[in-house]
Amino acid sequence: MTFAGDEPPLTADYLVDATGRAGALARLLGVPRRVDSRLVGIAALLEDPDPADATSIVEAMPYGWWYASRVPGRRLVAVLFTDASIAGDQRLTTAAAWELRLAETRQVRRRVGRPRPVTALRTVAAGSAALARAGGDGWLAVGDAACAHDPLSARGLHDALTGGLAAAEAIGAGDLDGYAADVEMRYRKYLSELDWYYRQEARFPEAEFWEVRRRGAGGAR
Repeated sequence: MTFAGDEPPLTADYLVDATGRAGALARLLGVPRRVDSRLVGIAALLEDPDPADATSIVEAMPYGWWYASRVPGRRLVAVLFTDASIAGDQRLTTAAAWELRLAETRQVRRRVGRPRPVTALRTVAAGSAALARAGGDGWLAVGDAACAHDPLSARGLHDALTGGLAAAEAIGAGDLDGYAADVEMRYRKYLSELDWYYRQEARFPEAEFWEVRRRGAGGAR
């Protein structure tokens, strides 16, 4: 494949899209991306009141779920995961609303302690999504560029590493079609497994976030 711009054109036998959820190469090639859920993560970095505590916490709430864990630098990350529509309706990307919801938790609130007022929140896409095709003539995608996972599945890092190895093997064997088919098969299996995990939470039968996930497909709308 050859691309030309202001610089002299570069030619390569294969191109690998490893640009994460942005999928820069796939976008350039016009490959559509299927989005199966509009989950977002709204995160804050806080001072860690107990840096020796290595526990990672997941706590479900009617509007979504929280994650908290220590990170380097004696800090703690706290993330609220919910659907983009709920975040917008409840203004959860604002510090005041985010802190109010944090105060309603039990396990995460205990781990966070009494944090200073939040001054900055970061909102990122966190839902399930996949390219219509993870490879083609002279190119393929790996990691989140090929398919992105809901953090509840804890699959992102694992699949990025194994996907990179599979991509290298596919290039070596010249079997990009087989690689693309395998990525699609694994993604469909992942969605089925994700549905099972979400259905284990039965305390909020009338809550919009959980009702959507009882329908299956990882929260697809």
